[in-house]
Amino acid sequence: MPFEYLNTNPKTRVYHSPRKKSSSSTNDILIMIPGNPGLVGYYITYLDYIQRALPQFEIFGMDYLGFGKLQSTKQQHIYAVEEQINHKYEVIKHKIEQQSIKPNLYFLAHSLGGFITQRTIKKLLEDNDLKGKFEVKFNGMITPTTNDIAGSESGTKLTKLINAKIPIVGLAMTFGSLCSYIPETAQRYILTHHWTPPKQVIEEGSNHENVGLENSLEATLELINSPSAINQALNMAKDEMQVITDSDEVNDWMYTNNQYSFKNWCFFAQQDHWVSNETRDYLISKYGNSNPKRNKFEICENVENPIKHAFVLNQSKEFAEITIDRIKQAENCWVKVD
Repeated sequence: MPFEYLNTNPKTRVYHSPRKKSSSSTNDILIMIPGNPGLVGYYITYLDYIQRALPQFEIFGMDYLGFGKLQSTKQQHIYAVEEQINHKYEVIKHKIEQQSIKPNLYFLAHSLGGFITQRTIKKLLEDNDLKGKFEVKFNGMITPTTNDIAGSESGTKLTKLINAKIPIVGLAMTFGSLCSYIPETAQRYILTHHWTPPKQVIEEGSNHENVGLENSLEATLELINSPSAINQALNMAKDEMQVITDSDEVNDWMYTNNQYSFKNWCFFAQQDHWVSNETRDYLISKYGNSNPKRNKFEICENVENPIKHAFVLNQSKEFAEITIDRIKQAENCWVKVD
C-alpha cells in the first residue's frame, strides 16, 4: 500500500495519492476520515475508484492515533475521541498551511469519522490563523454515528457488556495474541472465504487493478494481529458511548448555520446496527429540509444489494459510484446531474 508517514508525535500514517489531472486554477483535496477501527487502508479501493472518475482530486486519508503495532500494551496510551479530533485538526491545518494555492477541501467520513469530521471542520473554520487560506466545499458523511450511538443495536449491547464489567478488551487482545500463532496464509484463506466479493469485482480484478477485497484483507490482518490496535479500537468504542450523546449543538451548527456555504451529504443504511432507525429518522426530520440547497439526507434505496455500514469490505465499487454522483450533484446545489 502506498502509505506515507507524517512527522507528527506520534507519527501519522496517511494514504496519499496525488491528483491525476493537473490544473493551475484549482487545488481540490479529498480528505478521508475513517471509522473505528481507524485504519485508512480499508478505504483505498473506494478512494481509488473516486479518483479515477474525479482525477482533479488529490486524495489524503489518515489513520487514527493509536493503531500502530506496539511490542507491548503495558504502558500503551489510549487515545480518546477528543484527542482524535484534535489530531485531525492539527494534521489538516498543517496540510492547509503547506499549500501554495488556496485549497478546496472535500471531506468524506465514515461512521465515527462523521462525529470527528464535524468537529474538525468547525475547529478549522473558527481558527483565526486560517482565515481566508482554505475553503470547505463538501462534507460527505457515510452511515454517520453523530447522535446517540449508545441507543443503537450494537451500542446497547456494548453498553450492557461494559456495565456488566465483562473484560471484552482483554478477551479481544488475547484473541489478537493467539492470531499471531496462525500462519498468515491460513488467516488469508479464512478471511477471503468469509468475504465473498461481488462478481464484477472478480472480473475487473483480472486486470490487476486495485479492486476487490485485497485492501480490506490487508487492513484486517493488520488489525487482528495487533493486540495494541485492538486495545485502542475497543477502548475508543467505550469512549464513543460516552461522548456521542443526543446533543444537537454541533449538528445545529453544521446543518443550519448560514455563515458557510459548503454542502452536506448524509447517507444512511436501511438497517444499521450502529445507527438506530429512530436516531436516523430524527436527524432527517430535523435537518433534512432545513436548507435543501446545502443539505442532502438520504437512506439507501437499493433493496437487492443495500449498502451496509461496513461497505468497505465488499461494496467499495458500488458505493464509490454513489459518492461520485453525489459530489457532482453538490456542485449544482443538489440538482441531479447525469
